[in-house]
Amino acid sequence: GNLSGNKNIFTAEFKQYDQAYMAGYMAALITVSDLKGANIDKKLGIIIAHNYPVLDNVIIPGFKDGALAVDSEIEFDIRAVGNWYDGTKASELTLAMINTGVDVFVSISGGATQGVISRCQDLGKYMIHFDSNGYDKAPGTILGSTIIKQKELTKMLVEQYIDGTLAWGEAKTYSAKDGYVDFIVDDENYINFVPLDIQEAMAKVILQIKE
Repeated sequence: GNLSGNKNIFTAEFKQYDQAYMAGYMAALITVSDLKGANIDKKLGIIIAHNYPVLDNVIIPGFKDGALAVDSEIEFDIRAVGNWYDGTKASELTLAMINTGVDVFVSISGGATQGVISRCQDLGKYMIHFDSNGYDKAPGTILGSTIIKQKELTKMLVEQYIDGTLAWGEAKTYSAKDGYVDFIVDDENYINFVPLDIQEAMAKVILQIKE
C-alpha cells in the first residue's frame, strides 16, 4: 500500500508485475526447451515464505501471465516454507516438486532460497532469481535474474529531496519502462549458459515491456 495524500510523505513503489512477468516468461521458455534439465512436463514451481498481498495480487499473477504467454498449457505448483529462513524445509519442498515434474523454480523465500538453489544444483534443475543479480550464486542453475534497482532509485529520490523537487504527498510506481525494474541480460553466466534462441526471445519481450 501507499500513503498518497499525506504532505509529509512521498511513497515509491516498484511495479513488480513487470518483474514477475519477465521471470515467468523466462521460466516458461526453459521448461518447454530441450535443455538437459528440462523434462516433458510443462510445470513451474513457485516457493514462497508465506502469502502476503503484493505476492498474491501482483507477483504470482504476473509470473503466471508471463509463463502462459509462452505456452497456455503450463501448470504451476506453489508451496510455502512458512518462514523466511528454513533452507532445509525449502529443499524438501523443492525435491517434492521436482518429483511431480517441476523443472524450473522461482523462490521468494529470503534466506530459505539457498535450500532451493542447492537442491536444483544437485538434481540438475533450473531457477530464476528474483530481486537481485543471482547468476553467480549458481552458474548454469540460475538461468535468469530479475532486479529492482533500489539503490539507484533511492539516490535519485534523495537528489530530488535535496534540490526541492520531490513530489511530497504523492505515491509513484517505478516500472521496467522507467528502468528501475529489469531483467539482467548482460551477465556472463546468462550469456554463457542460456541458449541463443531463449536469449533472443527474452530480448523481444523485455523490449515490449519497456516500450
